[in-house]
Amino acid sequence: MSFETDRPQKFTAPLCEKDKRVQLSSSVFLHGKAAQYPISESTFKPLVNGEKAFGEVYERISNAKKSIEITCWGFQPSMYFKRNGSEPPIGELLAKKAVENVKVKIMCWQTAAGVEKLGGEDNTPGRSMPAKLHEVNILPHLLEFLKSDAVSIQDFENFVTRYEDAFIGSSAQLGYTGKQAHYDWAWHLLNSAEMDDAYYHSSCKKLLQTKCRIAPIVQTMVVKQEADRAKEDFFHKLIPSSVKQAFEDLLKNGSNLAEASFEILANLYNHFDSPVLGKIYTDLPIKADDNFNSGTEFRRRIHKQVSNYLDKIFSPWNGISYDAPSSFIRNYLFCISYAFLKKYRSEFPYTYHLFSTGLSESAREGLEYNPSKGMELDMATDTAESQCLNHDDTDSEIPDVTPIDNATSVEVSVNGSPALTPSKVILSFKSRLIPPEDIRAKEGRLKDGGISRLTKDVYAIFPSHHQKTVLIDYEAPKIAVGFVMGHNMLEAYWDTSKHGRRGKSPNTGAFFPIPRQDVSSIVSGEVLHDLNDNFIKSWEKIAPEDADFVAARKKISRKAYRPNAKLGTKMMAQIVRTQPEKEFDREEVMALYGQLVKRSCAYLYFENQYFRWPPLADALREWGKTLIECGRKEPLCIFAVTNTSNEGLGAGRINTDRMLARLGRRDVMPGVGKARLTQKLKQQAEDLSDQLPNNWFGLREDTPQEARMRRQKQEAEQLRQELDRLSLEKDADLDKLRQILKKDLASEGLAVHVCRLVSTEVRERDADPKNGSNNAQEIYIHAKVAIADDAYLTLGSSNINTRSMQIDSELNIATEHGDTARKLRQELWGIHTGGNAGLNPAGHLNDPKEVKKLFRKWDKAMKKNKESFRKSAPLTMSLLEFEMLDPSVTPYKYDLD
Repeated sequence: MSFETDRPQKFTAPLCEKDKRVQLSSSVFLHGKAAQYPISESTFKPLVNGEKAFGEVYERISNAKKSIEITCWGFQPSMYFKRNGSEPPIGELLAKKAVENVKVKIMCWQTAAGVEKLGGEDNTPGRSMPAKLHEVNILPHLLEFLKSDAVSIQDFENFVTRYEDAFIGSSAQLGYTGKQAHYDWAWHLLNSAEMDDAYYHSSCKKLLQTKCRIAPIVQTMVVKQEADRAKEDFFHKLIPSSVKQAFEDLLKNGSNLAEASFEILANLYNHFDSPVLGKIYTDLPIKADDNFNSGTEFRRRIHKQVSNYLDKIFSPWNGISYDAPSSFIRNYLFCISYAFLKKYRSEFPYTYHLFSTGLSESAREGLEYNPSKGMELDMATDTAESQCLNHDDTDSEIPDVTPIDNATSVEVSVNGSPALTPSKVILSFKSRLIPPEDIRAKEGRLKDGGISRLTKDVYAIFPSHHQKTVLIDYEAPKIAVGFVMGHNMLEAYWDTSKHGRRGKSPNTGAFFPIPRQDVSSIVSGEVLHDLNDNFIKSWEKIAPEDADFVAARKKISRKAYRPNAKLGTKMMAQIVRTQPEKEFDREEVMALYGQLVKRSCAYLYFENQYFRWPPLADALREWGKTLIECGRKEPLCIFAVTNTSNEGLGAGRINTDRMLARLGRRDVMPGVGKARLTQKLKQQAEDLSDQLPNNWFGLREDTPQEARMRRQKQEAEQLRQELDRLSLEKDADLDKLRQILKKDLASEGLAVHVCRLVSTEVRERDADPKNGSNNAQEIYIHAKVAIADDAYLTLGSSNINTRSMQIDSELNIATEHGDTARKLRQELWGIHTGGNAGLNPAGHLNDPKEVKKLFRKWDKAMKKNKESFRKSAPLTMSLLEFEMLDPSVTPYKYDLD
C-alpha cells in the first residue's frame, strides 16, 4: 500500500523452538470475503470517557455546515454534551443546526413502548411517553393539572409557575431531572406539534373546555393515598405466592412495566374458585355472602368488582367524554410542552422556535391544514402524522420527522420581528428494527453451542441495533469528520476520567450517580466512506422516500476523503461490523477477535461491558497451548476489566460463569460457581447411577469401566457434599471454595486476571442514600476495547457476548499502530491504577517475560487494594479483582445475554 505511517512498525511473533519456524503476519485486518470494507488510509484518535468524547462531538456538530448523521442505540435530547454551565443540551444544538439549514438525520434503535425499563435503561427518554396510558402516571404534575381550572395557554403557563418545584425540580429518576424529562417530551413532540398562542386559543382551549370534563375526572379518581394502600393490599393479600416473586421482579425492573402488568395480573381472579378468598377483601369494596357457594359466580363477581375498582385507581380517564384517551394525552402533552418551552425559551430558543412555528401548505405537500379554521389539535396532528414528510407508517403513535418550511429565524421567534427565513429545514428522527425471522434463521449457526433455549428465544424477540457513529459534513470531503463510538447519547454516559464526586446539576459535571467508564474515537479519511455506506444502507430501508439523498451520497468517491492530520494520527484502519439482517449477514467483529487472539504474543487486554462469550475463551486456551507447544515458557497474559454489579452483570451471570470456568477463574464468582458446580455434580452422580448395573450385595465384581464409573460417582458426591458445607459468609470457607473453583492454566500457556473498577471518591450511599453502604461505588464499565501487545487495537460498540458477535448490529474500528495502541493502554491503565507507573510501563509492552512480571505486580497490588476496600479505607487505585458473591442462578433471571 502506498500510504505510509509516521514510523516503521515493530511486531513480535513466537518462534517455535522445535523446528525453528516462525509464522509472520503483520496484520489483524480482515481480507477477502471476510471483510465488507477495505483497509483504509485514515486518522484515528481515541476519546476516553464522556467529557472528552461528548465534548469533541459537540464541537464538531456546532461547526457543521452541511449535514449531521447520527447512528445510535440511545438518544436523549436533554443531555448536555459540554458541561461548563453555559452550553445548551444536544437537542437544542441540533434544533439550532436545523434552523441554520444543516440537514440532521438521527437513526436510533427504539425499545418497544412499555418495556423501556426492563433492561434498566430507557434508551429514548421522552419518545415513547405518549404511547401508553399507564406511563402518563409518572408525570409528577398530572393530578394537580387535572384538579386545576386550566383552560387557556395562560393558565398552562401559570400552572407551570405555580407547581414549578414538582414540575421542574423533581427527578423522574436519579440523574434525570424533571426539567430534562419535560424537554425530552417537548423535543420529540416536534415531530407532530406546531402551535402558537392564536392556534391554542382557537383550538386547544375549545378542546379542553368541551372534550375534557376536568371536574368529573377529579371526582371519579381515588386519592393517591387510598390508591397506594389498595394497591399494596391487592398485591400482598390477593396475589398467589407463585406469582408474587415474578411481580416483585417487575417492580424492581421498572415502574412502567409493573404498572402495565398490574392490570394483567387482575385477570388471575378468573381462575379462583374458592369463596374463602372473599374474606380477605377487607380493604376492598367487595363483600361475599356467607351462603355464597357458587365458585363460578363468585369468580365472576370478584373479577368484575376488582376490575372496576382498579379501573378507578389506574384509569384517570373515566371522566373524559372522549373516544380516544390517547389523543387527550397527546393534546395535554402538546399544551404543557408548549407552555414549558415558552416559559424557558431563553434556555431553549431554537426548540421553542421550531415548536411554535407553523408550516406552509407546500411543506405538507397538499395537506389541508389551516389553524385559523379552528381545526382541533388532535385532528390536525392525526392528519399531520399520516401525511408529513418522512413519516413511518408503522409507528403512527410516534411520528419520525420534523419538517419546517418558511420558518422565522430564531431571533424573530424570540423577539417578535416579522422577518422570514424562506429556507426549508428538515430534522429527521427514525427508529429502526431487525426482522425477527432473520435472527431465527441464524440460530443453527451460533458459535456458542451452550446458549440456552430461553436466550435464543429472547434473541429473536429483541434483537437490537447497537451501532454508534456520527458523520458530519460528508458532502464536503475536505471538512468531513466522523466518530466511531462506544458511548450512548444518554445522561449516564457522561463522566470524567477521574470518576469522582457527582455534580448537582446536569450541565456542570458528571450528574448520573454511578460513575461510568467508556471509550470512543474521532476519525477522518477513507473510513468516512464506510461510515456513510453503513448509514445509507439502513436509511434507505427505513426512509425509502429519501431516495435522492441516498443516490447523491453514493456518487461521492472513496478517494475524495483524505486523512486530516489535525484530527488524529495517520494510520491504516478498517471498519468491521456485525450486521445480522439476511441481506447483509456480516460477522466481521467475531472474525476480528479471532485475529487478535492469534496475533498476540505477550498480552491481551479486554475492557468490556460484558465478558461472557465462551468461544473467545476456547480460542485463548487453544492459542495458549500452541505457544507452549512451540517452546514458549511464559504464559500469554490476559487482563480483563468488566462489570460485577447487578446492573452490569445482570441477566448474563450464567454465561459469564461459563466463560470464567473455561479460563480457570470461576473463583471470582464463587457463589454462582458453587451453585452451578453443585448442580453439575448432582446430575453427574445421577447419570452414573443410571449407567451402573445393580449389584445389591456385591456378588459380582465390577468391570474396570464400572469401577472407574463408581469412583467418579463417589468423587462427585464427596465434592458436592464438601461444597454444601462451605458457606459464603465465612472467610475460611470462602477461601477453600475459591481454591476448589480456581484452575491454574500456566501449563496451558495462559495467565488470567479478571478485574473490576471502583471509584476512589464515590461511595455506594452517594448513589443510593437509603440502601447504599459505605463501600466504594463500582464504576460501570461500558467500554468495548481490546488491545494486543501494544500493537493492535479495536474499539466501538461491540461487547464480548453472542449478541454483539452474531445477533445485534455492531460497528468497530480496527487499527495497527503501535504508538497509538501503547498510548491508549497507558491512558486506560493510568486511570485504573491511580497513575502507578510500576503497574503501567511507559515503553512498548510486548516482551512475554516483562509482561509476566507485570502480571504478578497487578496481583499483589489488587490484593493490597482489596484489604483497603474491605475496611472501607482510602483506596490507592480503582483496580480490584473481580468479585461477585451472589449465588442466585435462576435461569429465567440470569441465563440470558
